[in-house]
Formats: sequence, structure tokens, C-alpha cells
Amino acid sequence: MPLLVALITLLVVFPGSPSCAMFDKTPPDPPTNLSRVSHGSDNTPLFNWDEATDRSGIRSYSVMVDYADWVEVGNETAYTQDTPLPDGGHSIFVRATDKAGNRSGSATLSFVCDSTGPTISAFSSYMLEKKC
Repeated sequence: MPLLVALITLLVVFPGSPSCAMFDKTPPDPPTNLSRVSHGSDNTPLFNWDEATDRSGIRSYSVMVDYADWVEVGNETAYTQDTPLPDGGHSIFVRATDKAGNRSGSATLSFVCDSTGPTISAFSSYMLEKKC
């Protein structure tokens, strides 16, 4: 009987509590359609993804670039790399955390930064005349 009274008191005192989140042990589905929005020459690239799904709702997303620390980005479905990346290959990982604290698996995307312009060779008029 005391347990029943405590439960009723909890529901009366905290009527808006996320009760389904208290019992949710299932992680959300990973975000989908992770893609790079900005051009390959941009070393501070912009990424976006579709929302993850979960029965208790999504609390936030976290992003990791090149195996650095996870960065929480709130409930946004876009991320811009704030520190310029060096030219070359990179990876980004995005995961969702639901309102119960369960984390999804990661969506992953490999991408390349290439801010170096093409090399242009100078030709002399002699080479052009001889069609070398």
C-alpha cells in the first residue's frame, strides 16, 4: 500500500514527467542520410542528416570528426566543422541520444577536403607553335 501511495504522489506532484522515458531501454535508430552539403574545397565543411526515430523522442545529436572527442550539437540536424581540417581524407560520425539517455549507433561518412587549386603550367609561344 505505501508503494501505491508513493506512485500516486509522484504522478500528482510531477504530472508532466516523461514516464515513457523512464522505462525506455531501447536505443534510437541511427540518423540517416548523412551528407556533406558544402563543396570539397571547404575545409570547414557543413553536414546534415535526417532525424533519428525513437519512442521516447530524441534529446540530442553528437558528432565526432576523425576520431576526436564527441561534440554534442543539441537537437540540430546539421553541423559545421569549426576548426579547419587539413587537406586529405576524413570521417564524420553522428549518433542520437534519446530522452531516456540511450545512444544510437553511428551514421558514418568518409569525405575529402581539397583546398589546393590545380597546378597550371606555363607554356612558351614556341611550345604552342610546335604543338607539343
